[in-house]
Amino acid sequence: MDWLSRLSEELGGRKVIPLDPPGRKSTEHIVEADDVTLAGEPDEASAWSAFITYTSAEGEETSRVITLRRISGSFGAPELIGAHCHKRDCYRTFRVDRISSMACAVTGEELDPVEHCIALHRNGALKIEDKVLTRVMRILTFMARCDGEFHALEGEALDDILGRYFRFFGGDDNAYECALKEAPRLAPSSSDVIKSLNYLRKAPQRKELARFVLNSAGTIIDADGRHAREELVWATELSAALKQVVDA
Repeated sequence: MDWLSRLSEELGGRKVIPLDPPGRKSTEHIVEADDVTLAGEPDEASAWSAFITYTSAEGEETSRVITLRRISGSFGAPELIGAHCHKRDCYRTFRVDRISSMACAVTGEELDPVEHCIALHRNGALKIEDKVLTRVMRILTFMARCDGEFHALEGEALDDILGRYFRFFGGDDNAYECALKEAPRLAPSSSDVIKSLNYLRKAPQRKELARFVLNSAGTIIDADGRHAREELVWATELSAALKQVVDA
């Protein structure tokens, strides 16, 4: 068993579970059994989360928090979203044209569904061209939030890490501002982490990237001054995996 397989086994099916944002409430009873589909391979939009109000084919309007896994369409126009519905705890598909409203999963701020779906379809979860940073932030956000206790100091640490990434690897101010705004909306799963690590170990700057993530992970773990046993177990496995890339 290689290091990536060991880490995948350790992480299991863990995922970040976003709560209803301020001023929003998920519908208590959501019955849409005919619309459940098997999860497809996650794409670049994976891990972005939002609170949506959706109208079913029968005309029933319901609200819930979702975390995207994939978004598809034709001719650059997004048509279908594959996402984890946190209210029902299962994978679902949503037609973009049936999303009547969308809100930030963190602040509750109203978002334009079409505008944001186009940006996600075009540029992925952080809505920027730097897909390496998107993968880096999936890993680090998972570390900060998967225990269900996201401390303000961990949020500040992630903001600081974003700044250090741009100083070290480059990027313009617009990309930085966009990443800073979108990063808190990420709610990665263990599969997002494994896929991101698999990419990083083959990337052109893999040693520098692995070292950056390794150091940043340590910053996040220490940010709130608390070290939960479960967190330390898989964080140790993650550190060992990253060291494999650094030392390769």
